[in-house]
Amino acid sequence: MTPTTTSGRRPRAANADLAAQMRRLHALMSAPAAAYLGSATDAASTAQEGSHPPRRQLFDLDELAQRKRWADRLPTDSQKVVRAQLDLAEKLGAWRRVAIAPSSGDFADLKRDFPHFRTVTAALERRALLCRRAPEPVHCMPPLLLTGPPGLGKSVYVNALAQLLGVPHHEIDGATLTAGFSLSGLDIGYASGRPGQLWDALQNECMSPCVTLDEIDKAPNEGAYPALGCLYSLLEMHSARRFRDAAMGLTVDASWISWIATCNHPDALDSALLSRFEVFDIALPSTGEMAAVVDSVQRGLAATANWMGSFEPGLRENVVAALCAMTPRVVRRVLEDAYARAAAADRDYLVPEDIRPKDSRLARPPIGFI
Repeated sequence: MTPTTTSGRRPRAANADLAAQMRRLHALMSAPAAAYLGSATDAASTAQEGSHPPRRQLFDLDELAQRKRWADRLPTDSQKVVRAQLDLAEKLGAWRRVAIAPSSGDFADLKRDFPHFRTVTAALERRALLCRRAPEPVHCMPPLLLTGPPGLGKSVYVNALAQLLGVPHHEIDGATLTAGFSLSGLDIGYASGRPGQLWDALQNECMSPCVTLDEIDKAPNEGAYPALGCLYSLLEMHSARRFRDAAMGLTVDASWISWIATCNHPDALDSALLSRFEVFDIALPSTGEMAAVVDSVQRGLAATANWMGSFEPGLRENVVAALCAMTPRVVRRVLEDAYARAAAADRDYLVPEDIRPKDSRLARPPIGFI
């Protein structure tokens, strides 16, 4: 703990205290500049709130200085890795932006574009309204686990949520996690020692990123170094406040991360880990709901594809009906391929025959939705 200034202190102590205060002042002066690097969504929310983006302290500057002195004693290769990361952390500042809780009206697009996620969206909206009752409406939500069959658009939904919150979105593929150090870092004393993906997610002007753990049921979670081992403490707010990456050793507050995991088989997860999530089982959308999904994909293409202006706006009803037989995951690429077929036929509109999934498994199962 840094001592406070008192009268009668010896000059050496006073100088040390002044240096500590100067470091804190530097952090306070540098943080606002970083805070304005947020997305357009965050800028709109900030203007709506009528104040600067709220900030929280990610790490202690005195501890950072200690870790830098420690890094200077490391072998050359390790020193370069650690100092580069610590210097970046210092440049970004100890105080970082956190997300503002959206208003109820901000969820309109999620409700429209992802009707089959209505229970998740409703829960997030309730939590946001609760956060907005605080003197400073910072966003905070419990870890979520979205379960259900493949092709639901779970990852797309999470990306849309991150855009709504105006925060970075860091995706982690559970199938690629080989051990716990993939997330929490590997001691720099090892030849392959490096910071983990969680440290990377926090090396940002915003300390409340949305972190997706995609298909965590595919992550190996047994043996001496279980891939998901660090989550037991990271998903608990009180312990997440003092997270330390094994390579960096700097204590950081990871409690502001918005965790959203996805999986196909929740029964494959350890019960203690499963209990740390609020679980939502997502079903395939009905035919009526798929029409909204198709409309969302069409609008996305119209906004991003520069060739869309050569086609008639919107989709014809029989084309929409053909696309509704697909799963949400594949609608975009099937639709793009359909436009390519129309262009090859020198048409400025789509017909149902243009909708051709390359694999019959891309179609929705005939469950009899109404």
